[in-house]
Amino acid sequence: SDLKRSLGLDPGPVVLSPRSLAPVYNIPTIVAAFQRVSEALPDAQLVIKHMGADGESAPELPGGDRVHVIGHVPYDRMAAYYQAADVCVSIASSDSAPRSAWEALACGSPLVVSDLPWVHEQLEHGRTAMIVPIDVEVVGGAMFRVLTEAPLAADLRRNGRRLVELRHDRRAQMDRL
Repeated sequence: SDLKRSLGLDPGPVVLSPRSLAPVYNIPTIVAAFQRVSEALPDAQLVIKHMGADGESAPELPGGDRVHVIGHVPYDRMAAYYQAADVCVSIASSDSAPRSAWEALACGSPLVVSDLPWVHEQLEHGRTAMIVPIDVEVVGGAMFRVLTEAPLAADLRRNGRRLVELRHDRRAQMDRL
């Protein structure tokens, strides 16, 4: 698509990891899960965004030209990455309703998210997100399902966006208050 091309990506499926490289975000698990997915979907590509701050530098990752590690992205440009993503993966070991999860859902990016307490309070597995343990096989399986099952991906896009509109739209929240 034109959007993917404008971001320097190929037309194949895009898996986006929008968090930093800190250990809490389990980047090695995402990369290993992606490697399994890319065996079945060789045109898939993984985009790992990191903050590019405090000396954070991208490690050498397996996957060759299928893995794109990008540094800091201006806030107003992040929506393009979420919109280009065929699936967004955020599998933090610890978190509390991160903004990046809501941004992904708002942009219509199907979300694979780790099984944390906040998730069960706000998301529904298979309806608004794919909720997974931090496990290479399970994360890879969820990514693969979203990338290959069009009805599931469409439902996640629609329901995730609707959830954000209901619970995180500033105007709706102000009206509710």
